[in-house]
Amino acid sequence: MSGMLTHIMEPGSSFKLIPFVRVIAFCLICICLSLAYHDIARIHMFVMCGLALGLLASVQWLMHLIKEGEGERGEGEGAASNKGEAKTQQLKSD
Repeated sequence: MSGMLTHIMEPGSSFKLIPFVRVIAFCLICICLSLAYHDIARIHMFVMCGLALGLLASVQWLMHLIKEGEGERGEGEGAASNKGEAKTQQLKSD
């Protein structure tokens, strides 16, 4: 438990926390919808649900960008050298 706590308290964001953020945002949406159903601050609960959905969408978008960047980095090393070789061959032929 202390290992997880020290990992959480490290500076910067940790990608291990993203599943927890998703679960907490989902719980927030469920609680807000149940309170809105029981007519407790209905408009505020709908606004809070919208904010929570925006949070989920931004976390999902961030994960998509990170996975896309990792794929380009892994493939990019070989592709970058091929592009460089093609560019030098093109310059030589000119």
